Amino acid sequence: MENSTGTFTFETSVYRRLELFVEANESTASAVVSIRGGARTVMAQNRHRQHCVFDVAEHTRYTVEWSNARIAFAYLSECDDILDRGIRVLPIPGAITHAGALHAKMHFEPRVGWMNDPNGLSRFQGRWHWFYQFNPYDYNWGPMHWGHAVSTDLIHWVDLPVFLYPQPEMQTWGTHVSGGAFSGSAIPVDAHGHVCDGDKATALKIFLTRHTDQPGVPNSTTEYQSTLLCTDGVHAGPEKKIIDYPDATYGRDFRDPKVDVSHDGPALLVTGTNLPIADLPARGAAGRSDIPDAVRSDGRHGWLAFGPDRTPGQDKPGQMQTSRRPAIVGFVNSDPALADDQWRSVGPILMENGVTPTGTYECPDLFHLDDSTVAMGGLMSYRDAVGGRFQPVRWYIGDLVHEASADGSRVPRLRVRSAGWTDFGPNLYATQTFEHEGRRLLVGWINDVFGVRTPQVEAVNGAYTLPRELSVKNSTLYQHPAAEVYENGLGATITPVACPHLAHVTTSVTVPTKFEIPDNAFYADLRMPDAAQADHFVLDLARWMHNGQQQDLNITNADKNHRDHHVRFVTEGIQQLAHVDAVAPLTDIHRVEVFYDRGIAEVFLNDGQAAGTIVVPDPRADQGFLTAIVPEGGQLTVRSLVQR
Repeated sequence: MENSTGTFTFETSVYRRLELFVEANESTASAVVSIRGGARTVMAQNRHRQHCVFDVAEHTRYTVEWSNARIAFAYLSECDDILDRGIRVLPIPGAITHAGALHAKMHFEPRVGWMNDPNGLSRFQGRWHWFYQFNPYDYNWGPMHWGHAVSTDLIHWVDLPVFLYPQPEMQTWGTHVSGGAFSGSAIPVDAHGHVCDGDKATALKIFLTRHTDQPGVPNSTTEYQSTLLCTDGVHAGPEKKIIDYPDATYGRDFRDPKVDVSHDGPALLVTGTNLPIADLPARGAAGRSDIPDAVRSDGRHGWLAFGPDRTPGQDKPGQMQTSRRPAIVGFVNSDPALADDQWRSVGPILMENGVTPTGTYECPDLFHLDDSTVAMGGLMSYRDAVGGRFQPVRWYIGDLVHEASADGSRVPRLRVRSAGWTDFGPNLYATQTFEHEGRRLLVGWINDVFGVRTPQVEAVNGAYTLPRELSVKNSTLYQHPAAEVYENGLGATITPVACPHLAHVTTSVTVPTKFEIPDNAFYADLRMPDAAQADHFVLDLARWMHNGQQQDLNITNADKNHRDHHVRFVTEGIQQLAHVDAVAPLTDIHRVEVFYDRGIAEVFLNDGQAAGTIVVPDPRADQGFLTAIVPEGGQLTVRSLVQR
């Protein structure tokens, strides 16, 4: 274990607290962390990890010493203007640090370790807040905390102290328990607990799942939903359990509460789970989707997969996949103050029966938008046949109807009209939306699910998409970058330079144009000529050497086999992505927008008709390039991205 004994010295400036995330070397000796000549923490021998907090004086120099331990993350907190200033991360000798490694320029990433699902996206007292699943101890998933950041413009983010922590039993040696503070949501409330405009709110009401399980032990998972208040935008108040499994038919997977009040009627909280096939509504009835996934040209449907590289038939369905179906289940609360004891189960709002039997939904969402109701959720253990995506996020558009239940009450059910995949790329999983002043914004987790990156280069694992504004048009979910992305995220225009002839030039194109990109991060806006939407284009986004191998990434509607005019990501030399065909469901293209950010690419087609996200192992932080081949009459604008 690195830095098992050491020291570091720092100045406190205006801060009054030192926070350390300490991992003990072994269980046979106590880990010790101390401030030289001052406070001292001795971790109990059974303690594996500990969040150690020391009060410090402003404008004072301190030296920290430790033994039989590793300090994974250290920062200063608690100052009068913490929401503006944020925490100050301290470098740890011998550790891989975010500042010393490649990281995205504009896409949000954690300061250290691992990040997954976005949580608690909201507007509160003049700032945008997002929380996130966070493991400060490791590059991989681990004990789940909630990280926290705020912004005034949705682009420049201030890192705040860790907001929530895992249960104590996950931090001790020998307990073999994993989990922690799993995903959830937030809504702004006034002094009476009523939902209100975020800029007028007195608190954020947070909802989350508490999870425990013993890895490798079937049916050991236990989950419940809890809530708490945050009144200052920084600190979590006392947490209270509010919802347990309604009955024994609910799957052990029962998580990720999302609360929404955008529809008529009482507040509605949804979670993801799985339910017996017997609970499926009748075919054609509300509360059920039978819309199938797209089928490959050879007739193959998607398949059950317990990992991103699993082939059809490799994994055999168990009892959950054969006798149960993914379900988004609901709980309503008619109390204007959302009293904690007033949540009432209303059963399944939607059950999925159109794709190959899978596991459960994760990060479910349900909201009213453009005279429709939209549901969303990630499908666990599913691999789609067309694009090779693993556990993609599915959307549903329909109408929320209220039907009579067996006890005579009215229960909400989604009558589905259309369904599709949220992203045609292979790297989007776990999305969450929130509403402010009539806009529905989405943020998603960019998951390196195929493992193209390494901790030695990137140091952190996980990033978030740029905020996307949603709309419903022609029974399709549109996603387009939020206005703030253009207003606050784009820099100077980049002019082209001469470019040699490229091997994959197609007919009816201009001479290839090359742009040299400072900081290897850019925005490209390609507008096709009116009469040539189906003509070929190629945006050669990046080419680099990685482990001695040339690799590159294109977005094009002219792949090397010229099979069709569908837009797709094309990668060369990236073995982990060789089986992925990230193809958009569009052929008639009039606009292509690309945000390329040091190995992260987000593409938006036709002003949001389709979106695609991909991660590649581009190791360059300084200089990149873009080469473009477009139909005659096409217009291409290229601009730099700002630093987040």
